[in-house]
Amino acid sequence: MIIRSILLAVVTTVFATCSDSTGPSPTPGPQPGPAPPLPIIETTAGFGDSPVVGELILDPIPGEDVWRYEVDLDADGTIEFASLLTELVELFYRFETPGVHPIRIRLTFEEFEEEVERLAVVNDPDAIEVLAERKLPDPGPPIYEGITIDHAGEALYVGNYWEGILYRIDPTTLADLTPPIQLNPQIEGLATAPSDSLLFVARKNFAMSIVAIPSMEFRRRLAPSGFFVKPLSESTIVVGGQDFGVFDFMIGDFVVQRPDAWHFSISPDQSRIAALDLPNEPFASLYTLPDLVLEQTIRIDGLEPLYTVQFDPSGEVFYVMGWTGEQMAIVVIDAASGVQAGSTSIPNSAICHLCAANPTAVSANGRYIAFEGSLPGLVIVDTELRAPRFELRGPVGGAVTASPTEPNVFFTVSNTGLLAKIRIRDT
Repeated sequence: MIIRSILLAVVTTVFATCSDSTGPSPTPGPQPGPAPPLPIIETTAGFGDSPVVGELILDPIPGEDVWRYEVDLDADGTIEFASLLTELVELFYRFETPGVHPIRIRLTFEEFEEEVERLAVVNDPDAIEVLAERKLPDPGPPIYEGITIDHAGEALYVGNYWEGILYRIDPTTLADLTPPIQLNPQIEGLATAPSDSLLFVARKNFAMSIVAIPSMEFRRRLAPSGFFVKPLSESTIVVGGQDFGVFDFMIGDFVVQRPDAWHFSISPDQSRIAALDLPNEPFASLYTLPDLVLEQTIRIDGLEPLYTVQFDPSGEVFYVMGWTGEQMAIVVIDAASGVQAGSTSIPNSAICHLCAANPTAVSANGRYIAFEGSLPGLVIVDTELRAPRFELRGPVGGAVTASPTEPNVFFTVSNTGLLAKIRIRDT
């Protein structure tokens, strides 16, 4: 299957002449017409473990003028391939060294010049360092789906789905800060209020619980049920997965509610929300916040079902992870136009059944986004590339949250209760 890679830069230069003469201006000669359409440029492998082997495909538009191409593999200044693009061309590449390998294509036609760059990324599992691990107690079916950290970075919260046990944990040592508390079962997503005074505990098919922190005292239950929860303010939250809407827990009711949606992500400025339609529907919708006015619904071709969504820290794009029919992939969507800006498959990945209710997290410095991957596992997107950069496969991985104070540090808990603190080394 051919995967369209991300277009990182396109530079167009039109050459013209000028004169410093003060005499009569010469009669302009014939002006160049518009540049012919660019050929289709694709790569068949954009990310994976070493070696990443694929083909660069240059496919001219039939009936149009002929571009000349030059290809520099690995951006080392050496032109490996050059010719007129009169027909479809498939150029082999193979990269073994972990890291980012740019493939640069220079296209020329008369006065026109285009430079296009594609990426091949070789995974570097050694770039992810496990700083600490702890196996959580296993009092019953060991399913852990929720994890979050407070805004001060002082306490980590983890929930056991079946047993309804909630842990408050030291982010440094991974030891208990206070004794675990017993709630009702089916704990899903976790989130703290902006003031770190309350913990919201989403529950599948049941009312949400509110817990006071740091005392870990149960306060009350709220009407909405679901998988995912995010705070908007001290009194409002967004819930999704079953009920979907903005809920004011001070008045105990939805301020605004929309048809059921699956996972969602709030933009960095809290002005918009990207929400996936329920599983097995290949659509993402953009709403305004806090009134949830629908802006647009975007069909994401090539992925079905869709699992998770996460805004880029810039707010300019958002990422959607889903299933291609053969493997997992991450698609980049322009948040203004709704146009697909790139897609990268995750080779050898198993279908993900979304057994995490905190499935994405953004690092404190905004450089990396962690996605729950193959169970267990993590896929790490580099926001500078807007593409996957690393992959970590079990036993570490699953539900994930990011330290708000330590750059490139994430906490993750697997379904079996393996809690880990990891760091992405500088690369």
